[in-house]
Amino acid sequence: MKSVNNREHLELLETSILHRNVLVLQYRSPANGNRSDRNIEPLGIYFTQDKWMLVAFCRLRSAKREFRLDGVLALEETGEQFPPHQFTFR
Repeated sequence: MKSVNNREHLELLETSILHRNVLVLQYRSPANGNRSDRNIEPLGIYFTQDKWMLVAFCRLRSAKREFRLDGVLALEETGEQFPPHQFTFR
């Protein structure tokens, strides 16, 4: 799995959201330092309080989750696509 910087993360996430590509996410929680690998279905990204945030359906938790981009250690495409979700930022 390739480690990338925030700019590359954003480019890959934008493409994956547009094409509904499943990603493998290596993540370290900025809050507690716990590390995990998850398959995610990226739904949206936004910027708040000087941080980029990712909203994704997490297959491990079977629920929508938010991830801080500064906690992303690596992203990798799986080659799999996911069906559309009913998602808005409201």
